[in-house]
Amino acid sequence: MLFIENFDTNFYYLINNLEGIFMDERIFLAVFLMIFLTIYGAINYYVLFKLSELFQLDRNITFYLILIILIISYLLANFLASSINSMITKAFYYIAATYMGMVFITFCLLLLYDIISLIKPMPGIISGIIVLCLMALLTIYSIINANTMQITTINLKSSKLVKPLNIVQISDVHLGIINGKQFLSRIIEKTNSLNPDIVLITGDLIDGRFKYDPKDFQMLNNFKGDVYFTIGNHETYAGIGVIEDLLKNTKVKMLRNELHKAGDIDKEINIIGIDDSEDALQVRTLLKQISYKKSKYNILMYHRPTGYKDAAAAQIDLMLSGHTHGGQIYPFHYLITLVIRPVSGLHHIIQSKNNQSQNEYSYLYISDGIGTWGPPMRLGTKAELSNIIINPDD
Repeated sequence: MLFIENFDTNFYYLINNLEGIFMDERIFLAVFLMIFLTIYGAINYYVLFKLSELFQLDRNITFYLILIILIISYLLANFLASSINSMITKAFYYIAATYMGMVFITFCLLLLYDIISLIKPMPGIISGIIVLCLMALLTIYSIINANTMQITTINLKSSKLVKPLNIVQISDVHLGIINGKQFLSRIIEKTNSLNPDIVLITGDLIDGRFKYDPKDFQMLNNFKGDVYFTIGNHETYAGIGVIEDLLKNTKVKMLRNELHKAGDIDKEINIIGIDDSEDALQVRTLLKQISYKKSKYNILMYHRPTGYKDAAAAQIDLMLSGHTHGGQIYPFHYLITLVIRPVSGLHHIIQSKNNQSQNEYSYLYISDGIGTWGPPMRLGTKAELSNIIINPDD
């Protein structure tokens, strides 16, 4: 089940580590496809096998033909949508991506049914109807929930500031086939309603190797306040040159392992952006190479929530991340914790002791993200805009 560890890096998080071994891209792709098809195939087989058992259906050649089609549907839809820009390929992609979420939900429900059946056997057909009805209800709810943008307000204090700082963090938009320009327009409108001083986009603005219209990205100029961006793993998949071209005529400032000074009073805020990396020491290594004053309020934008202890040791006051989607679809939150911890929300890390009785803290905030990867669904998580308000500590 590591395939669905966080609906974002899933197998990529593990498979990318093999790229150094399998330098030939064709071998790497073959390994990737083999692992994907094995895990996704096993999930689909279990679901179809159990449903055919509950509804007393024959597992004949039709059964296996349907199984094969369902297993390859998402990969095929992804390939077609990235190669052919048409309403048909987009519709096919949406259906295949939604089915992926539906089969995961059904898989969990059937596992629960099997556990309950060990204690108290239940009628097959009735149980099958209940499972399908629950799946349908959860699917409808999760699609609506994924399209319901929520604002999370975080209040912090710092003695380094002389006036309040209003930040809106946006993460994991995943603009592409499912989340388009109308979705981005809604994000901008919602963000501007918060009157931010600065907008920080912490990676995965785009989804992957799809065809993008640069004109759609011009609306990024409608954001209130200054806008900063740091790349996520999906910008890497799409190609850094792609996102650079899409942003070059916008007000968005891309920070690639560099610092930008902001604020009205003596540039009192340092905003640092570091490229996303599989390297667990990325934050530690890059922060040593970037010169910044510890007396200023230092904000680090880093897509994945790793290296936060190194950031605290380097006296970063606030680290902003995303990447995990909060698990996106429950209960996969628990699988993510096997690879990444913490997964979402606000966390504080002891930075240093300024005397024997008082600690200074760095803060880490992990956004659940505003968009989705794969299934256009959220269950047990929220489509989040993070409004971080930092007041002077009098």
